[in-house]
Amino acid sequence: MNAIMSISFHTRDHAHVLKLIDDAKKKHPTMTRSAIVRSLIIDGAQTKLMSELLDKHHPGWRTEYMKIIRKSQGQT
Repeated sequence: MNAIMSISFHTRDHAHVLKLIDDAKKKHPTMTRSAIVRSLIIDGAQTKLMSELLDKHHPGWRTEYMKIIRKSQGQT
């Protein structure tokens, strides 16, 4: 519960974060909210690490990624 309160305190627009936690709780009813928050934090840290590695070794990856996203959404 402390992690959730910390999110509420440290972020202005935190409704979307709390919604993510609630949605994850519905999908995984046996997980505690604290475990869900820990999982989200770990996932975010891993994503940031991978982004930094890609930026270092493949500088144009973000542009290519956005092209793929737009194309998949029909926004070519």
